Amino acid sequence: MKRLGYSKFVAQGGDWGAVITDLMGVQAPPELLGIHTNMPGAVPADIYRAVLSGAPMPSGLSDDEKAAFERLQFMYSKGVAYGYQMGLRPQTLYGIADSPVGLAAYFLDHDAWSYALIARVFDGQTEGLSRDDVLDNITITWLTNTA
Repeated sequence: MKRLGYSKFVAQGGDWGAVITDLMGVQAPPELLGIHTNMPGAVPADIYRAVLSGAPMPSGLSDDEKAAFERLQFMYSKGVAYGYQMGLRPQTLYGIADSPVGLAAYFLDHDAWSYALIARVFDGQTEGLSRDDVLDNITITWLTNTA
């Protein structure tokens, strides 16, 4: 960042950007004022092994830890398939740049958690994203050709 002329900066990241942001925080250059990540990677090794192996939830977890365990288990069992899809069969993603409908399909169903969060608004639930939010995300991505 110094080479770009910044004497002070902050870093934010999600997905792979979260890993990079965490590493920037570990290096802690004096110009870095702070970091924000929306995908923290701090999971105790025994919990991580249990999640990956499909083992039952360890006993003695607090309610918050149980919720985090269940979320991790869901993500690793149903949420990382899109990463494998991109790595193994990228041709299946061509539709995201070929048509707004292909892009919408990918946004709506690229992982089970996102699908659940988006689909609920079409079932009449009011919390979370609205139909307009979903359409805005698809439209902005399509019109800026950032798929």
